[in-house]
Amino acid sequence: MDFLGRVVYDTAIFYNNLPTSNIEYLLNEIYPIHFRIGLKNAFSADKFDKPIPVKEVTWEFDKKDFITVWYTQKNDLWKPIDIYQYSKTAQF
Repeated sequence: MDFLGRVVYDTAIFYNNLPTSNIEYLLNEIYPIHFRIGLKNAFSADKFDKPIPVKEVTWEFDKKDFITVWYTQKNDLWKPIDIYQYSKTAQF
């Protein structure tokens, strides 16, 4: 988990299994609730009105958990901004 929270997207994809989910959206297209609540720590309130690209990537962490990492683009690299580990049985 520490590794995924530190490395850029391309490195994370190279060294880990294929993600179970890999989506991109603009920050102003979502509302940061439930498992996306950590985005409120990464962005100020005024940023949620702006079309900031976000990449949301989920991997199977182990037999019972998933791990999701959110990335934003800085200097042509997708850098991690938040990470969240949660149970596969979680309902959001």
